[in-house]
Amino acid sequence: MSETDQPKSPNMDPHRLESLTDGIFAFAMTLLVLSINLPDVNKGVNIGAYLLAQYQNFYNFALSFLLLSIFWLNHSQQYHHIKRTDAVTLWLNIFMLLFVVLMPFSTSLMNDQTGDMAAALFFNANMLALSLILMLIWQYSLKKGLIDLGSNKEHIIQVSRRGFYTPVVALLALLLSFVVSGWSSLTYLLIPLALIMPWPKK
Repeated sequence: MSETDQPKSPNMDPHRLESLTDGIFAFAMTLLVLSINLPDVNKGVNIGAYLLAQYQNFYNFALSFLLLSIFWLNHSQQYHHIKRTDAVTLWLNIFMLLFVVLMPFSTSLMNDQTGDMAAALFFNANMLALSLILMLIWQYSLKKGLIDLGSNKEHIIQVSRRGFYTPVVALLALLLSFVVSGWSSLTYLLIPLALIMPWPKK
C-alpha cells in the first residue's frame, strides 16, 4: 500500500477550532450589552435616575461578561496543551459554543424577570451545561492522549482541578435558585477565587 493510500488519521489540527471559538466568544460577549435597556428619551426620562434603577441589569451584564471571559480563558489554557482533536472533541466544542451563544439570551431573561425562579434556573442551567462540557472536553482529551503531557505538568494538574471547580459552583447556584432566586448568581463570584487560589502541586 502506497503512502497516499494510507488511511488518514482521525486527529485534526485544533487551530481552526480555536479560531472559531475565539470568534463566537467575542460575538457573545459583545451581544451581552444588548441586555441593558435604553431609556425612552421621548418621555423625558431622567437619565441619571434611569441608570441607577438599572443596577441589577448592569450587575448581570458584568457578571456574564466576567464568566464568559473565564470560560474563554479556561478553554485557551486547555488548548495550550491539547495538540490534536478528533470528531468527539470537535462536537463537544460545538455543543459548548451553543451554550456560549445562549448566554446573552439567558442574561436578558434574568434582567427582564428579576427574581423569577424560572429565569434564574434557566441562567444557572446554561452555566452548568457550559462548564460541564468544558470539563468533559478536557477529561476526554486526557483519556484519549490528545494532550501533550510532556509540557508543563504542574499546569496540567491545575487545569484539571479547576475544571471540576466551575461545575460545582454552577450546580450550587442552580440549587439556590429554588431558595433565593434573586441572589443565586452571587455564587459565581466564587469562581475567580479558583484562578488565584494557590493549588497544591501534588
